[in-house]
Order: sequence, then structure tokens, then C-alpha cells
Amino acid sequence: ALLLPAKSLAHFLATNRYRGDENVTEPLERALVQAIRAAASTNDYKLILRLFIAAQQYADSQAILDPRIAGEAVGSLRTTSVNIGKIQTVWKNTTSYCWSRSVGALEVNAMLQALTERGKVQAARKLYFSYASVTDAYSLSILLQALLRSITDDQRPQEDESILQIQDSLLDAMLSCCWQWNEALTLLDRMSAHVFNNPVCSALLQLNERAAQVFPHHDGPERALAILEVMKRHNVAPDQVTCTLLLTNLG
Repeated sequence: ALLLPAKSLAHFLATNRYRGDENVTEPLERALVQAIRAAASTNDYKLILRLFIAAQQYADSQAILDPRIAGEAVGSLRTTSVNIGKIQTVWKNTTSYCWSRSVGALEVNAMLQALTERGKVQAARKLYFSYASVTDAYSLSILLQALLRSITDDQRPQEDESILQIQDSLLDAMLSCCWQWNEALTLLDRMSAHVFNNPVCSALLQLNERAAQVFPHHDGPERALAILEVMKRHNVAPDQVTCTLLLTNLG
């Protein structure tokens, strides 16, 4: 019963075209977000895709769709059993002419989560840098958590970390034999100052702890103190979670 209105909306949008006689951006957004969520609640990814495609058909290349619809579609699809290829196809369509604005952090973060949850860390990294102007601290945290999850107990050390190009001397001194840690430092080296906060520090400390567990030559306590120095540089006072993780890292 919940899906009947969503299916009706998809049918209406697919069989009609926007006439340009009224502002439909906000009501369309509300209706589509509710319909997409209803479809996701029953794992009906086909209906989500149908709604997304129908919305673009209705817009008929006119900029009437809010990108939040795309973000909602991506975020809902990632909770279903659909493969990452179909989610990436949805994302590619966010550059068409039917959107009322460019995608923002909300939409980018939804796609970052979809990629990282399916193990596509390098694709997520590429996306992050492609949308660097709109990403935020949450975007960076998503990537750091993905790097943490990708460390395996039997992982081989990175042979030559000196090939990495990191401009910040403090971060450069923190390089290690763990490629995920080095990748995190590369992200930090290129980040904007405003995205460095306690959640980012916490994710970085968790990554440092895990790297130290797997690689004996990764000096976790030394790097934890270096993270604290980076925090001081950015005037970030550690909160309770960060303090706890610092103590754990110092062991």
C-alpha cells in the first residue's frame, strides 16, 4: 500500500512533461523524497531508479529539480541490494541540465558513503577531490573511516613512502609503511582548514591505532602526539571522544 502513491508518481512523471507555467521545484522535491524513502523501506531499488529517471523525463532538460532528489536517491539506493554500477549511473546524471543548482556536500557525502561501503575507496577519493569546493568535515571523516576499514591483518607494508608528495613538513614527517595512513595524510595535506575538527581527529586517531596494531614499525604514540600538534595549529580543542582516543593511542 505504501508503494502505490510512489508508483503513481513515477507513472505521472514519465508520461507528462513540465510546461513551464508554475514553480514545481519544491513540491516535486517533497513528493519525490517521500516516494524514494518509501521504495527504500521495502528494498525496491527498481522503483527508486524508476522515480529518478521519470523525474528527469518530466523536467525535459529544464532546471526544475533540486539535487537533494539525487542525494536522496543515492542515499536510499546504498541501503538496498543494488550494485554500485547503478548508483554510479544515478550520480553521473547529476550533471544534466534538469537540476536547479549544482550538487553540494549533502549529495557528495551520500555518494561517498555509497562508494566506501562497497569497498570503492579509490573511486571515493577521486570523487572527494573532484568536489573539493563543496566537501566538508563529514566528507573527510567518511574517507578516513573507509581507509580504516580497508586495513587487513595480513597486509604488506608500503615499500617506499618517500614517493608521496606532501607539502606540509609536519605531515610529511608522519609518513609510515601503512598506505592507508599515508593516504590519510595526503587528504589532510590538501584539505581546507575549516574542515579539520574533532570528528576528523577522532577518525584519524582510530586509523593510527589500527595501523599500529598491524605494522610494528608504525609508531602509534609518536603519531598521536603529532596529530595533537596539528590540532593545536588549527586551534581545535580536543573533546571527550578525542581525548579518550588520544590516551588509547598513547597506550
